[in-house]
Amino acid sequence: MPTSSAWETQVEDLVPADVLAELKAQVAARAQVRAQTGSWPAAPARVRVHRPDPAAPVLVELGDAHTEAIEALRAAMKALGVTGELSGVLTTLTLACGTLTTPPTTTEASAAGTSTAGTSTVGDRDAEEALRHAGAPVALARAKDLLSVIETVDKVSNQLDGVLVSAVRDLTAVRGRLLMADKGVADPDELSASQREKWTKAAKSATRHELEAALGWYASEIKDLVALATSPATTLAPVLHSLATGESSWATVRRFYRAAGPLPHEDTAAIANGLFGDDPDASVTDRLDSEGGFTGGPWRAGEFNRALDREVAKHTTKDEDGKQAARDRARANQDLRVRMDDDGTAEITIGCTRLQAATIADRIGQAAKSARQAGAPELIRELRSKTGIALLMHGTL
Repeated sequence: MPTSSAWETQVEDLVPADVLAELKAQVAARAQVRAQTGSWPAAPARVRVHRPDPAAPVLVELGDAHTEAIEALRAAMKALGVTGELSGVLTTLTLACGTLTTPPTTTEASAAGTSTAGTSTVGDRDAEEALRHAGAPVALARAKDLLSVIETVDKVSNQLDGVLVSAVRDLTAVRGRLLMADKGVADPDELSASQREKWTKAAKSATRHELEAALGWYASEIKDLVALATSPATTLAPVLHSLATGESSWATVRRFYRAAGPLPHEDTAAIANGLFGDDPDASVTDRLDSEGGFTGGPWRAGEFNRALDREVAKHTTKDEDGKQAARDRARANQDLRVRMDDDGTAEITIGCTRLQAATIADRIGQAAKSARQAGAPELIRELRSKTGIALLMHGTL
């Protein structure tokens, strides 16, 4: 067995100087506490010996339980196939949830000048009481932590919206392949133009039906989700980029697609790159600084709505043909359409103005609420449907 000095020499050869110095300082500090109190402090020094990457050398550094728990979480996600940016997103969300569910410790309360002793964590039901007695500094620190949790969850929610859109895109593609297999077709190139159009519509319809059953969203929102997810790559790529960075949400990109989706593909793509891309040459002025550099950052609702309306107006009114096409689209939408499905259900769509739609929805919604308050056992959404059907079937002009 090597002598003490020989062992120290081996340690110095293996452990980085800064880590070794910190360890020696911790040992000295703990020895001082031992001499003063007669007992060792609760938290000993920790050394982590790990290999960050299979191709990298073994790394020796100071460690702590928190860092090791994060690495264990990432390792577990990797074992389940969750890697790359998504792994980081979910790790961030987990840490935010941990902050929310971990109340202040009694150590923090003592640091704030209270008489609370010890270092144990206060139970969840006592967290509010602990904050009340901890003093302003601890309460302020807790408020900052909670605000950070809210910001993190909001950003991660946007990033997961991107996962949702990507999953819907892939689901539609799988549905399309299944439909081709049912027809005995191996490749879309074997289809004629009209057959391919029918095949695309059928795949989207199948996806919509699945999502309506799985999510319970309004049919109109499901329709927008599938339409955006299956839009051309020139439009979808910048949208997914903005969602992945957390700069936009599903509500933001949905409003974009409802406003710009009906335009020609080239115009829709141009607006998407202007609002959601990071190329200074293509971005709208709202995303640039005074020198023309890209600024980025999360979209604020008011700023986004103004920029979107401006860009859509720019493309729809750039010439008389565009204006006429917009009028033609509005006129073509003024109709009553019926879609019947094989399961015996059907949908009725009435084209009208936004104001008319809002008024109709409000009146039917109020009637449904009144029926519910009067004792009708159906759900509100069922009552809305029944009210609208009754008015259309039995109302007289």
